[in-house]
Amino acid sequence: MKPMFKTLIYPVLMSLCFLACEQSEEVQSLSESSYGEVSFSFDDMDVSASNTRTASLDPDQIVVTIQSAEGGELVYDKEALDVISFNGNYISDPIALEVGSYELVEYLVLDENGEVLYLTPLEGSELAYLVDTPLAMSFDIATDDSKQITPEVISPEGYDASDFGYTDFDFEVVNTIDFLMSVHYFDKISESYELTDASVKVYAGDTLLYENDLLNETTQIRVRDEFGTYTIVTSKSGYEQDTVVLDNSSLKFYQDEPLIVILKEIEVEYFDVYAMENSVTGGVGLSVGTFYPGDKITITCAEDDFWYWIVSSSFTNANGASGDLWSIFGFQFRLLSLVGSFDGGITYFKVGTNFETIVDSDEPVELTLYAWDVDFANNSGFVTASVTRQ
Repeated sequence: MKPMFKTLIYPVLMSLCFLACEQSEEVQSLSESSYGEVSFSFDDMDVSASNTRTASLDPDQIVVTIQSAEGGELVYDKEALDVISFNGNYISDPIALEVGSYELVEYLVLDENGEVLYLTPLEGSELAYLVDTPLAMSFDIATDDSKQITPEVISPEGYDASDFGYTDFDFEVVNTIDFLMSVHYFDKISESYELTDASVKVYAGDTLLYENDLLNETTQIRVRDEFGTYTIVTSKSGYEQDTVVLDNSSLKFYQDEPLIVILKEIEVEYFDVYAMENSVTGGVGLSVGTFYPGDKITITCAEDDFWYWIVSSSFTNANGASGDLWSIFGFQFRLLSLVGSFDGGITYFKVGTNFETIVDSDEPVELTLYAWDVDFANNSGFVTASVTRQ
């Protein structure tokens, strides 16, 4: 048994190692080939001329709104960035931007109470003349950029928001979490894990925070940073739905390394169940496989797929013929209903054209399918049952 175990475990380990290497290359590609970083700063010289009321207050956050230069699509909307002091200057945490051209359209500096200390006026506003470059400010991000932008700012003391071109100074700063995620499946042809597209939803409790279709690449996802637990649901046609639950700190772990989701292919098999050969009386049940505790089983038959009794003069689908129920072995179902059993024909349940259950036994069980009829000799035809295991 030990040599067999080693034989089985080796290819699994090799596949996982390959996936890790592949993922490392993918992350490297993300950080070195497609994205750059930008941070924002200002120093005391920028604000000394207008800083009377706020001279003794320390900046706590810089709030920026950034849009793409082409099309004006919002990339960061009132994004709050923490500020650190460095040799008398202030600089924000960096944010990632894909290679391209952008415009900085809002720039505000807040204190620890969320009050505006300084801001940059918008072009065309009454106070735009006080700075050399009012907003919007254009800038480009190149591969591996580490850019620092230092807008000129002035104090709002004695002015209204409209003097700067803003609607008001009262706004709610939304703190966010950016995390990386990639979705994989096992390719049976190449015998390796490959990136794939998928649909992703992120919830906090019952609240939907994020919903999008991801491409077959590592993707950056942004959600609000105000919940203790996040549920990430990944789905793709033909694969089992994957659910990951992470607390706030665990989700932040994936800001630099991607959350890897591996989808499991749904196993679908097709079985022809015969009205005569698989009759509950006189026939033999058709085994469709062994199922394990927790397995989800779905069985479907087409509504227009018919089998017959009295040769070919009467027919019905897997739901059985209309009319009275037929009692056999203490169970009652319609004539030529498709029925199933987990105990070799001791007990039965109706399957019909659509059936779903979860195996709740403590041990593996074998599922057999039957045609429900007391007189099997004049039956004919079959229905095709699609059996899905998840």
